[in-house]
Order: sequence, then C-alpha cells, then structure tokens
Amino acid sequence: MHFFVSIGANAALHSRSILVAAACSVALGGCSTPGANITRTTFTPTQTGIGTYRWMRGTINDGSGGPIASCIPPTPPAPAFPAVPNPGEMLVGYQDWRNTVTDPNGVMCPSSRATRWHGLVVFDLGAVASDLSASPHKLLSASLTYRIGSSLKVPQSAQDLDLCVRTLELARGYETPAPFAVVDLDPRFGDFPQSAPSRLGAINLPTRVPHGQTTTSGPVTVNPAGPLPTVIVDVSLLMSDWAEGLAALPANSAERGRLGIALLPFGPTIQQLGLTNTPPSPVPANRSTARCTSILTGAVLTVTIGR
Repeated sequence: MHFFVSIGANAALHSRSILVAAACSVALGGCSTPGANITRTTFTPTQTGIGTYRWMRGTINDGSGGPIASCIPPTPPAPAFPAVPNPGEMLVGYQDWRNTVTDPNGVMCPSSRATRWHGLVVFDLGAVASDLSASPHKLLSASLTYRIGSSLKVPQSAQDLDLCVRTLELARGYETPAPFAVVDLDPRFGDFPQSAPSRLGAINLPTRVPHGQTTTSGPVTVNPAGPLPTVIVDVSLLMSDWAEGLAALPANSAERGRLGIALLPFGPTIQQLGLTNTPPSPVPANRSTARCTSILTGAVLTVTIGR
C-alpha cells in the first residue's frame, strides 16, 4: 500500500543577514575567505509529507513435530502495538516478542514476532534548488528539529531519556507519503523506502541522554525539558549529498524539488534477527520483551545558504 502526494511549488520562507568572519567546510559547498563578509539566506521549507512505514515478520508454533507445550498461555503475552500516530506525527522504533513457554524437554515455543517502524519526512526544496542554481555558494548547512511526543523503552533507563532514533539518512526514489500516512509493508516482500547515510559520514544519535540537562553529542543536541523534549540534528551532510546530486537530475525530476529524510531505529534489523530466512529464525529469547518506540512531532527543516 503506497501513498503519493505531488510536490507543490510553494516558496519557502527565507530571511537574509550579514555575518562577519564566517567560514565553511569544503564538503558543504566551498569555503569562504577568512574575515570576508558572508550573506546568509535562511529557508524554512514547507513540509509536504510525513509517514510511518511498518514492517512485521514472525514465526508461529509449528504444531505437529514441534514442542509438546501448546504455547498457551503465551509467556509473555504478545504485546499490543503502539498507538497509531496522529496527523503530523511519525512513529520510529522496534518491538520484539518471543513466546518463552517450554515443554518438559526444555524446547521453547517458536512463536515470535518482530516489528520495525521507520519514519519519513519530506520537504519542498524547490526554492532552495533555485537559489543554489542562481550563483555559486560558499556555505550550505541544514538542521532538522523535532519533538518527542512520547517514548517507551523496555527495559527503560532509570535516570536517562531513551532515544529510539538511531540515525538519519537521505531517502531517494520513494513515493512521498501523504500529509499523514501509515504504510504497512508487504509481509512477504516488504522493505523500507530506499535510504542511505551521507557519503561524508553517518548521522548517529546517542542511545540516551541525561534528564535535566541539555546534551550535545556530535551533530545532535537534545533538550529533555518538558512538556516535550526537543531534538536538533545537524543534517548538513545529507543536504550536501542532495545538492551535489542536483546536477545529475533532469530539469523536470521530482527529486530536484524535494528532500526526504528517513529516521531509522536502534536495534537489530528484521534481517539480522533471521526472520527473513527460510525457514525463519524465531526472535531470541533474550529479546522476548525488547522495545523502544517514539512518537515524533513538529519536524521542521532549516536550510542556510551563504555567499
């Protein structure tokens, strides 16, 4: 099941300011002369789509020839799925389950299930593409800000805020989700929209941050203060990859006017757990209740171009 919404030509909001003695990385679009004035144009592109992609794989009690135990009652019981995100939100995380009932010979029930949720947020970068095409630039940077609406991890950290998002990647060649979409991927052949880390380096988030203080870890700053913790991620590496790819795209390509950012969860993938094997491997018993899921809301992209 897929959702599609066309990318409009809505102009992004922008502002200009003069900054002195600014410098930039060569990887992010060239480097200014030290001490030279740089005019910075800031864009806040319109969000054109946000979605959650869910992929679930499992094993079942193999009945005849399997464990003597009936696998009933399941222990622990199969958990309920997290609540469906509201419009403008996305769900990112993992949830594993294994029925640990054993027969008198110690054979464990093979019933299990693994679920992964990836987020995808898309922005209209038509105005940014036009600005970059107008003249050479010395600076190109971007940041993604979002809030954590709710989060649940099992086992949960006692003193820290658990972050279920492991990394942010550049998504290409996808169908843009509608302003609100939850896409259940085909249980047999499903896979997540294509995404990849920047060739300049991965953008990774910490697994957790302390309560009560703002923490910066690499490109990520997390303010855990309520009512909703705020996460700011420097996504300049993804923006650089996107900008470098513009020259290779046809003038009428939809990819020229959109930027997709995929948010991937912590935890082993469904493939790494072996549930795509033939026959599928059950979820390991030590992950019988493993979970980390977060509802993310208020995603805003800020892009800065300097000349």
